[in-house]
Amino acid sequence: MWSLERVEKYECSLLKRMERAVAQLNAIGEAVTPRVVGNIVHLPFDQLDDYPLVKARLQQILYEYHRNLEWQERQYKEEIIQRINRAVNDQLAQVLVPMIY
Repeated sequence: MWSLERVEKYECSLLKRMERAVAQLNAIGEAVTPRVVGNIVHLPFDQLDDYPLVKARLQQILYEYHRNLEWQERQYKEEIIQRINRAVNDQLAQVLVPMIY
């Protein structure tokens, strides 16, 4: 059985490793998800209840991941709308120009 001090030290070590993993993933443009971070640092997923700070950080990572997905989806939709508007305007210009002359 681990002492409370040892558990806290291990949790602190896990948190530092998690932050390094997040930084690495961001640096190479990979998705930062709890599963990927956990796999990199070999998180004991079955023991997360023993590490409340690690569990909270994973929840924060998940929230940030979903927020980023929502932002990307909005950006994509805006880009599609802009493309459609350009295509419609191009088509209108082709139809209206001959009518003017």
